[in-house]
Amino acid sequence: MRYELFIALRYLRARRKQAFVSVITFISILGVAVGVAALIIAQAVETGFFEELQDKILSGDPDLIVWNALPAQPLPAPAAATSVVAALDGIIAVAPVVLGNGLAVGAPGREPAGVEIRGVDPALETGITAVPANMVLGSLDDLTPDAGGVVLGVDLAASLGVTVGDSIRLVIPQVRVSPLTPPLVRNRLFTVVGLFDLDFYQWDTTRAYLHIEEARRFLSRGGSGGISALQVKVDRPERIHRAAAEVTAALGDDYFVRTVMDRNADFFKALRTEKVVMFLALGLIILVASLNIVSTLILMVMAKVGEIGALMAMGARARGIVLIFMLQGVIIGIIGTVVGTLLGVGVCQVLDTYKLIRLAPEVYLIPAVPFHTGIGDVVLAVVVALLVSFVATLYPAWRAARLDPVEALHYE
Repeated sequence: MRYELFIALRYLRARRKQAFVSVITFISILGVAVGVAALIIAQAVETGFFEELQDKILSGDPDLIVWNALPAQPLPAPAAATSVVAALDGIIAVAPVVLGNGLAVGAPGREPAGVEIRGVDPALETGITAVPANMVLGSLDDLTPDAGGVVLGVDLAASLGVTVGDSIRLVIPQVRVSPLTPPLVRNRLFTVVGLFDLDFYQWDTTRAYLHIEEARRFLSRGGSGGISALQVKVDRPERIHRAAAEVTAALGDDYFVRTVMDRNADFFKALRTEKVVMFLALGLIILVASLNIVSTLILMVMAKVGEIGALMAMGARARGIVLIFMLQGVIIGIIGTVVGTLLGVGVCQVLDTYKLIRLAPEVYLIPAVPFHTGIGDVVLAVVVALLVSFVATLYPAWRAARLDPVEALHYE
């Protein structure tokens, strides 16, 4: 063992007459540990929200949607476009969809609810969203072209006071452009044949699924131009943007492609910005802990003036004195970082496993706070803590190396 490390470890084990220095050292370690743990927990929350909401959004929305380049117009040549898109690399599913908005009226005495009407092909929807795999009652396959069935989210069904076998009335605006006739509404009774639960409030309270042919008739989307868009599923989420560019190039200017990230760009941007701000704010805890390291080392230098002078008189160089006190600070930082990392990761695992912090889904969209400890976030917190701890040692070590050995031994 080099003498610098040996002496640094000896100095950290303060004797009874230096108990105050020992207490300050413990506080410094505790400060670093709390700062690292807080940083890891905060990063885990932000990462958890981002990943959880992204997964929930992807569970109910396709990776890509192909629209007509002209706004509010049906998709041109949907069959040909489907063949072109399905032939591209990385595309695992393509399905047409008919979209509309309306009002759902349920049991007497219940408030009507605004709904997004989605006409889908049950056989193709399995490859696009997670709705068929998350049916709690009935099946998406129960939707047939002429049976008048509808599949609802569990929260929407609860708010309407209905379940499988009950009827709801869907109401849509039917505008007639004529100065003699006012805007009219179209309404029809549908039988609830299934309920799905994606565990995402936004989807579970607003979606009403019809068979695609039923939706085309109800929404007056007859003929070959009745398809609103194409839903596209990509093999890997990281390829979504690349796939969007390939689909755009293959289809040409008559089509407009949007990714799931584009459709939720403001939401994801807000989450990323919040993560950065939270990291900077909680990073100040580690900065405050580094000030404790500075004070600890300065007190150590003051307490060891005579010993520093003796080391210099015996031939220790300034570089060795600097290294002694830098090693002390780094050891404090390492111990605090290890303890903080174990504490932060452990707390995150417990909170995420048992879902101890519950949320109101109607406000936060998910039922509990997720804690996802990414390796990158943990490594970043560790690197920041060790770097700040190292920087905190520079001034006290420099002061110790500048001591004059004659003056240091004068009063010994």
